[in-house]
Amino acid sequence: LPHLDSVTFRFLPVDQSRIDALSAGEIDWADAIPLQQVSALSTDPRFTYVTSATAGIPDFLAMNTTQAPFDDPKVRQAIALAIDRSEIKKVAYLGTGENGLIEVPTGSSWYDDQGVFAAEPDVAKAKQLLADAGYPDGLSIDYLGLSQYPELLKTGQIVREQLKAIGVDLTISAVDVSVWYDAFVSGNYQITSAYQERTIDPDNFYSLVVKSGGPINTTGYSNPKVDALIAEAATTDGDEARAGLYQQIREQVTADAPLVFTHYETLNYLMNKNVVGSEITPTLSLHMENISLNN
Repeated sequence: LPHLDSVTFRFLPVDQSRIDALSAGEIDWADAIPLQQVSALSTDPRFTYVTSATAGIPDFLAMNTTQAPFDDPKVRQAIALAIDRSEIKKVAYLGTGENGLIEVPTGSSWYDDQGVFAAEPDVAKAKQLLADAGYPDGLSIDYLGLSQYPELLKTGQIVREQLKAIGVDLTISAVDVSVWYDAFVSGNYQITSAYQERTIDPDNFYSLVVKSGGPINTTGYSNPKVDALIAEAATTDGDEARAGLYQQIREQVTADAPLVFTHYETLNYLMNKNVVGSEITPTLSLHMENISLNN
């Protein structure tokens, strides 16, 4: 700590308690700013607001490809084409973060959304895909909601309304995190919302979540072509060559649609004006070596 004598961490689990402590000068820095207060607090002259488009958390819809109806890629593609990410950002995340198209945010050096399937909603095409899959009159599906994560649960509610336009009836079951997790990892669900932290490098996402048998591949998705590309990208030298491989992976995975990126959560820090040097790192870790106090 070249600029500080010591650092004291306080754990304040109630959102408002962090804001109250910061306002009262009891603490100098706070994270996990409630989304409902970001708009007002980010322009509050008492504080310095820090966010970043280079680090964060991708949220996505996960569809169980081992069970009907999501064992049919046409059904998954139809769901993908019915999703309006802008509405999800506006309503579920109160305008914060970014529309999620791929596994990294727009500020990442790896960002490239060219060729991504269903970048914009297309209700007519979605309806046709459902008809081609044998569901001309629509279908009913079950959504497993995570009650402790209000933004993801709200996403499910928004998706429910969006899917009505293509004749899909989505029933939401909101459950405790332990019940949700058991169902998620065992593949005992049809569709749900999930997230993956710290996607600094595309491999952090694809090797874990997408590769056949990956430790967090809960959709049951398996594509030998994608597996081969993931393996090649992981062992290829040079970012330019790797970027080309990951673009091929994105095109194939978004077209196969085992999951649909819905939003990219950017992190929000708030500091008193005398705190200098705090920044959001790609690893989402807090580094104290550059922080100082201007008294």
